[in-house]
Amino acid sequence: MDLGPYSSTSSNAITPNKLPVSLHLPYTCPNLSADSSSFRRKRLAFAAIANCAIIVASFATLGLNEPGAGAATRFTARFAIAFFLIGFAAPGLRKWLAGFPDAALWMQAFVIAQFVHFAAVILLHTAFAQHGLHLGIGETAIVLAGFTAVAGIGLTASPLPGRRFRSAIHIFLIYVILLILAADYSQHPIKPLRWMLLPIILALLLRHFPRRTPIQNGGEQIQESSREPRAANLLASKRRPFPFVPGNTPSSPQGPTRSS
Repeated sequence: MDLGPYSSTSSNAITPNKLPVSLHLPYTCPNLSADSSSFRRKRLAFAAIANCAIIVASFATLGLNEPGAGAATRFTARFAIAFFLIGFAAPGLRKWLAGFPDAALWMQAFVIAQFVHFAAVILLHTAFAQHGLHLGIGETAIVLAGFTAVAGIGLTASPLPGRRFRSAIHIFLIYVILLILAADYSQHPIKPLRWMLLPIILALLLRHFPRRTPIQNGGEQIQESSREPRAANLLASKRRPFPFVPGNTPSSPQGPTRSS
C-alpha cells in the first residue's frame, strides 16, 4: 500500500520519533481551528435554544398566563447560572482536565442564556402582568446595572494580549455576580434553594485549584520520546564488560605477564 511521503520505500521516510507534532497529536491547535469555532457555535446555540425550550415548556405546563411566565423567568435564570458557575470554575478545572472548554466559552454561553432570561422577565412584566409594567427609579437602575454587568462579562470574556485592564474588568464583574448569587441564595425564602450556596462555594474553590502536574506540549513529548532510546543505549554501553585479552585480566593492571 502506497503511503506517499510516509512510506518506507520513500527516500523521505519519516520515523515515528520524527513525525510532525500535528501527526502525533491530531487535536492540536492548528488542526482544531475550524472544529473549535464550530464547537463554540454549537455550544452557544445550545445555550439559547435550551433556554427558549424552558420558556416553551413552562407555558405548556402552566398555561399562557402569569404563573407560566413566572416559572419561565425562574427556570431560565437558574439554567443561565449553571453556565456561569461552570465558567467561573473553568480556570481551575482546565488545570486538571486538558480538554475542558475554556472559561470564555462558558461565560459567553451564560450571557446568551441570561439574555433569554431577560426576555422572559420582559414577558412577565408586560404581556402577563395584571397591572401593567411599573418600575420605579431604583428598580430601573438595578435592571440597567444587571444588564450592563452581564453584557460586560460577554464583551470581556475572551482575553486579549496586552489588555490587562480588560481582564481586570472581567474578573471584577464575575466576582460581583458571584457575590450577588451567594447573598441571594443564602437568604432565599425557599429554604431548599439555599443549598445552591454549596455549588457557588465549590465553583470558587475549583477556580483556585493548584495544577496537579505540568502539562507538556506536543514538541516536548516528542523530544522526551527521542531522548529515551539514546539514554538507554548510553546506559547499556556503560554496563558492558571490557573485552577479554589473554594475558591481561582486570586483576593485573600492570599489563600482560611475560611467560618464562
